[in-house]
Amino acid sequence: MSRNPLSPTPRLVALGIAVAGLLLTAAGPAHAVAPVPGPAGAPVPLPLVASIAYAQCVSGGATGADTTLANQLRPQMNGNRVGRSLNGYHVSCARAISATAAGRGLDKRAAVIAITTAITESSLHNYTEAVDHDSLGLFQQRPSQGWGTPAQLTNPVYATNAFLNAMLRKYPNNSWMSGDIGAICQAVQVSAYPDAYRPEVHDAQLLANALWGGGSPGPGRYWVDTFANAPVYASPTSTAQTGTLYQGTNYVFCKTWGRQIGTATSYNHWWLKTDPDAGPAAQYVSAYYLSRWGNDEAKDNNGTVIPDC
Repeated sequence: MSRNPLSPTPRLVALGIAVAGLLLTAAGPAHAVAPVPGPAGAPVPLPLVASIAYAQCVSGGATGADTTLANQLRPQMNGNRVGRSLNGYHVSCARAISATAAGRGLDKRAAVIAITTAITESSLHNYTEAVDHDSLGLFQQRPSQGWGTPAQLTNPVYATNAFLNAMLRKYPNNSWMSGDIGAICQAVQVSAYPDAYRPEVHDAQLLANALWGGGSPGPGRYWVDTFANAPVYASPTSTAQTGTLYQGTNYVFCKTWGRQIGTATSYNHWWLKTDPDAGPAAQYVSAYYLSRWGNDEAKDNNGTVIPDC
C-alpha cells in the first residue's frame, strides 16, 4: 500500500479467471469466518484503467437493463473515478456487489460501502491483471496478503464477500452502520491513499439505491448462488428446457420435489421456482445447481430451508 500508484510494478498475469457465482468447494461458503487479511493494493491509476485486462462481473456480461440504468444515472454521477463515464459494464459490476450484500441479509449501507471501495480501487473493473504488486479484481485484493487465490479474487461474489468479511470483523456489532463511509473503506483496505474513498460515496449511493430494489430478496424470495448457468423448465418433471438462469446470485420462491438431476454421488431431487434470466417467468431450476449445499438440500445462502411451493 505504500507504493505510488503512478509507478506500477511490472504486470503480473493472474493465474486464473473466475466470474460471479464460481463454485467454492474446499473453502466452504464464501463468507465463512476467516482472519482479517493484510492491506489490499493501491487504486488502479486512472491512466491505466482502459489498458488492463479484465473479466465480466456477471455471466453473460452487462444486460440491456444495465445499460439503461447507466444512461439514467450518468447525468447525476460526479465522482473522480467513474462519474460521467458510467456504462452498462460498470453497473453490472455494482449489481454483483449489491446482490452479494443483499444475499447475506445485510443493510443496503453494506452495498454502498463495498461499491464505494470498488469504484475507488478499480473504477468498477474486475481486473485479471495486476499492475500494483499482485492486486486483482474489483477491490484490488492481494493473494500475498491473505485475501484469497487469484481465481477467487477475480470472482466478484467471492471478492465482495472477502471485503464484507473484513468489514464485519473490524466493525463488530453492526458498528459499520454509522460513521464516515470513506473512513470505513479505508479501515478495511488499509490504503496509503485514505482520502480517495470519500469522493466516490455519492456515486456509490446512487448505484446502490437503484440496484437494491432488484437485489433485495423481498417478501417470499430467497437468495441462492448458482455455480453454472442452469437450464430451467416449466415443471419439475418436464425435460424440455424453457429458459436459462445465469451463473451468480439469484432469487427463488419455493421448492418442489421432482426428477433427480446430477451424478451418482452429487445430485438433487428438489426443484426451485424462480424467474429465469432468459425465458418465461415462474419456471423451475434444479437445486443441484446451488453452490453451497449437498444432496437433496434446498436452502438459501443463509442456511434457511426454502419453503415448499
